[in-house]
Amino acid sequence: MSKNDIPEVEITEFEKLEFFVTKNVKSIVIGACLIVGVAAVFVVASDQMETSDEKSMSVVSEASSEEELKAVIIAVSGHKSVVSAQLKLAKMYLTDKKYDEVKAVYATILKSSAIDSIKNRIKLNTIALDEVQGNIDSALAAYQVIGADMAMSKEVRAEANYSVARLLVSQDKKDDAKVLLSALAAETSAWQTQADQMLKRL
Repeated sequence: MSKNDIPEVEITEFEKLEFFVTKNVKSIVIGACLIVGVAAVFVVASDQMETSDEKSMSVVSEASSEEELKAVIIAVSGHKSVVSAQLKLAKMYLTDKKYDEVKAVYATILKSSAIDSIKNRIKLNTIALDEVQGNIDSALAAYQVIGADMAMSKEVRAEANYSVARLLVSQDKKDDAKVLLSALAAETSAWQTQADQMLKRL
């Protein structure tokens, strides 16, 4: 898969925060978060594929439709590149808003031998899909579980806790959100700036 397969992210993190806090356009924020998440997964998958043989890489990169990718997934089953094919298929489903199909692909990857960084990203994306489908309470609880799981990396926990804070704000539970955001703003992570910015707007 070439880097050109990675979707462009046109909305910056600051703009997404601005949309959520000042305009409360939740669906736009969630959609943008999903795009960022999928892009991150594809970056990781691309790194993983560098150790794969050229033939499998070529087969995956040349597949350009859902049917072709389904066939490729069967053809390269058992090879590392199968994960990249599955992620590419999930990306197509996501573009078409076939959320249940995306979840099914994610569930298959979670049962595979894919590396932990990919699985953790997929766990977060799956929860974000619950948000998109309106399962807010379920998504909130799932984010809280990941945010408290010390087996997860600091970055994954930070992202999950930022999402918890974001959902608490949407439920007008600003005091609870401030507690989480204050902790995130004081901790060095990729979500430190976003947490600080949201905290200043509450």
